[in-house]
Amino acid sequence: MLHERLRLVREMAGLSQRELSRLAGVSEGTVWFVECRPERETATTLTAALAKALGVSLDWLVCGCGDEPTAEAI
Repeated sequence: MLHERLRLVREMAGLSQRELSRLAGVSEGTVWFVECRPERETATTLTAALAKALGVSLDWLVCGCGDEPTAEAI
């Protein structure tokens, strides 16, 4: 599962959640959230829910692939 793999590689790198958050440019709470929440509530699922709520594609929100949505479409 994502949260287990993230924790594994972070610990293998010898990093604390705080250190990883600084390297990644995200809050420490974000790292904690992804590592400590059940798989169904991880960043991927959360991001998909946000994209759906906004009426944009997950691909566009995550990587900018495809056409940018218009204000009318949202």
